[in-house]
Amino acid sequence: MVKSTVITIGRQYGSGGRDVGIELARREGIPYYDKELLVKAAQDSGLNEGIFEDFDEKPKRLLYAMAMDPYSFGYTTGPADQVGTDIEAAFDKAIKEVASEGPCVIIGRCADYVLQEYDKVMRIFLYSPLETRVKVVMSRENLSEEDARKRIRKIDKERASYYNFYTSQKWNDMGSYDVCLNTGLFKINDTVSIIQDILSHQDRPVDER
Repeated sequence: MVKSTVITIGRQYGSGGRDVGIELARREGIPYYDKELLVKAAQDSGLNEGIFEDFDEKPKRLLYAMAMDPYSFGYTTGPADQVGTDIEAAFDKAIKEVASEGPCVIIGRCADYVLQEYDKVMRIFLYSPLETRVKVVMSRENLSEEDARKRIRKIDKERASYYNFYTSQKWNDMGSYDVCLNTGLFKINDTVSIIQDILSHQDRPVDER
C-alpha cells in the first residue's frame, strides 16, 4: 500500500507514464493529477487556463514568443518573464497543496523537484527503447513511423528543456530519481505491480529489506 506516500512520475514520451499513473492511482484508491494541475493552478492564480496549457512542460523559449506576441496567448499585462514566474509559482503551489492533502500520483511538471523537501515522496522515472515508443505512438495517435519519431523527439526535448531549466537536476539522470523503470520490458499492469511492490518495502527497517 502507498500509505502516506506521494508518487511523482517523470516519463519519456510513449513510455506509458500516463497509463501507469492512472492504474496505480486506481489500485491504491488515491487521486491522480496530470492536466488537472493546470485547472487548479489557473483557478488558484486567477490567470487564464490557456496560458498554463501553452506553458505546460515547455522550455523557456515560450516566454520569448509571449514577449513578441502576448495577445496571441491571451495575456496583455506584465513582462513575459514575470508571466513565467507567476505560472511556475502557481504550479508549485498547486503541487504542494495536493501533496499536503495526502497520498496521490502526480505526473511530470517537475513535481519530484518541487517536493524535494517532503519526506514521503517516491520519485519515479519511466523510459523505454525508442523503437518501442515509436510503435506505441504510431498506434495510439495513428501516425506514420516518421511522424511518430518526430513527435517523440520534439516532446522529449521540450520536457527535458523545461525540467533542466527549472530544476538543478537533469531530466533523464537516474540520480535525480528514486526508481527508474524500463517499461519496454513489462506490460502496464506488471509495471504498476512492480511499483506497488517497491512501495510496500519503503517503510520497512533496513535490516528487514
